[in-house]
Amino acid sequence: MADIHNIANLIFEKSLDKNKGSRKFVENISTGNLEVYVAWTKRKYKLNIKYRKSNLFEDFPKCIIKRSVFMEFVTRSEFLTMSGKKSKANAFLLSNEIAISILDLKGSKIGVDGKFLTFQMHVNRDDKSFISDLFWSLEVLGEQFDAYLKNNR
Repeated sequence: MADIHNIANLIFEKSLDKNKGSRKFVENISTGNLEVYVAWTKRKYKLNIKYRKSNLFEDFPKCIIKRSVFMEFVTRSEFLTMSGKKSKANAFLLSNEIAISILDLKGSKIGVDGKFLTFQMHVNRDDKSFISDLFWSLEVLGEQFDAYLKNNR
């Protein structure tokens, strides 16, 4: 992805002068809205992202999926933990390649909360192209979520 995403560019501009801080950004994209709360330190960004599909009227039960580092160490295989109730949104997140790759990031969690898909992660502050690619990937994930809900009514 050659271009830098708008939200990634805003994060870089706002955090350029300060070693520590936080901001909230909202962006309308083709399939919905992205609400981003970012807190940064000298070395990393902590991102809390909420994606809401604009024409979604269904509330999903709250659920969080995260990687269990201890169990992965013990079993020597990938191990995901899920807290909350199952829904078709969770089934989508567990089967989607982009969502699973987000779980590989440090301190990452993905989930569903009402009408929102939620993502939490820690990203190194130096890796600007990665952050931009992350937001482009979330837009693609939103389009795939929209298609999944249309096919599984």
